[in-house]
Amino acid sequence: MRRRNIAVGLSLRNSYSREVFEGFVEFAATQKHWVLLPFFDVDVLDAELIRSYHVHAVLLNEPAPEQIDRGVALRLPMVNVSNSEPRARVPCIMTDNGAVGQMVADYFIGKGFRSFGFCGTRSRASAIQRLAGFRQGMARLGVEPVLCWHPSSDPRRLYDPKVEKALLGWLEELPKPVGIMAGTDRIASQLADLCSRRGLRVPGDISIVGVGQDELIQKLARLQITSVVLGSRRIGFEAGRMIASLLRGGRAPSAPLLIPPVRIVEGRSTNSGAVNDATIHRATDFMLANLSRSFGIEEVAAATGRSRRSLERHFAATLGTSPHDHLKNLRLEKIRHLIATTDDSLDSIGRLVGLADGSHLSVFFKAMTGERPSEFVRRTREPGRRLNPETTRDDPRSFPATA
Repeated sequence: MRRRNIAVGLSLRNSYSREVFEGFVEFAATQKHWVLLPFFDVDVLDAELIRSYHVHAVLLNEPAPEQIDRGVALRLPMVNVSNSEPRARVPCIMTDNGAVGQMVADYFIGKGFRSFGFCGTRSRASAIQRLAGFRQGMARLGVEPVLCWHPSSDPRRLYDPKVEKALLGWLEELPKPVGIMAGTDRIASQLADLCSRRGLRVPGDISIVGVGQDELIQKLARLQITSVVLGSRRIGFEAGRMIASLLRGGRAPSAPLLIPPVRIVEGRSTNSGAVNDATIHRATDFMLANLSRSFGIEEVAAATGRSRRSLERHFAATLGTSPHDHLKNLRLEKIRHLIATTDDSLDSIGRLVGLADGSHLSVFFKAMTGERPSEFVRRTREPGRRLNPETTRDDPRSFPATA
C-alpha cells in the first residue's frame, strides 16, 4: 500500500493533548504505511503546506470555523479530538464530560457527602457538560450543588486578587463538610491553595476533585489534587482508527463518539489519610494494610486505641463519614484501579480486597456504583493493552476486553 501522510495539528502544551497524541501514535504504529507530520495547530490546514507535504488526512483539536472551511474545500479526511466542543462538518471523538461529572458525584456520595459545590469556567462547554453530569449523579439525593462560575475565563487573570477574593467568599459560605468538583485540575489547585491560606481544612472541611490528572499541575500544586483520569489515550487511538476508516472510503459518523473517563486517582485533596489527625492516619493505615482480608471495625478501633463507638464519633466529626463507609470506599477505589490497570480475574481482585470471590466482588461493585464490573471495564479499558485470555470468559469471575 502506498504511503499516507497524516498531518497532526495538536498543541502539546497540556496533558490532554499529549495523551491524545500518545494514543494516536499507538494506533499509527499498526499502520506501516502511515507517516505522521507534526504541524502547528494554526497551520495544519494551510492549503500550501497541505499540498507541499502531500497530506492525505488531518487530526485536529477544536478547529476554528475558517479552518473547517479550508479543510472541506481541500476534501481531506479530518477528525476532531476536542475535549469539549464538536464542530459541524467534522467527525469528532471527545470526552464524555457528562460521565465525568457523574463519576465525581458517585465518588463524593460514596464518601458520605451530602453537601456539594461546583466551580468551573462558564465559557467552556466541557464545564457546562461536567456540571450537568454532576447534577444528574446527585439527583437521587434530591440535592443541588452550590454553583460558582469562575470569575475569570482569561488564564492571565486566574490569580487576580479580585478573582481570588470572590472565590474565597464562595468557599467560606459553603456548608461544611462539602465535596467540590472543579472543572479542571488548575481550578482545583487554586481552590485548595485558597483554602490553605484562609485556614479551611482540606479535606476536613472541604474536599476537592479536579479533572484531567495533569502531571504539571500536580507537580506545581502545594497539595496533590484528587483528579479524574480522562480516556485521552483512547481518544487518540480511536481517532487513528476513524482516520484509517475514512481513508478506506468509510462514512464519517454523524454524532460525536464519546469516550468515558477511566477512574479517579485519589490525592491529598480528598484522601482522609492526609488529614492532620493521628487517629484517622492509624485507622486508614490499618485498613489499607489489611485490605486483603475480612475484618470488623472493632479491629480498626483497637488499632487506634479507641472503642468502636469512640472511633465512629471521631470519623463523623472529622470526615463526615463512618469507618465502615470509609473502608468500603477504600475497597472500591482499589477494585477500580486493579480492573482498569491489570488483567487479573475478578476472583483474584476480590481476594486482594478482602472479598470471597468474583461473585461477591460483582455484588459489592454493583451496590456501590450502580454498574457491573464488566460494564466498567468496557468503558475504561485503554486501547492497545493485551489482556490475559483467562480474563475474557463471560462469567462472574472475569470481565471482557473491549472491542
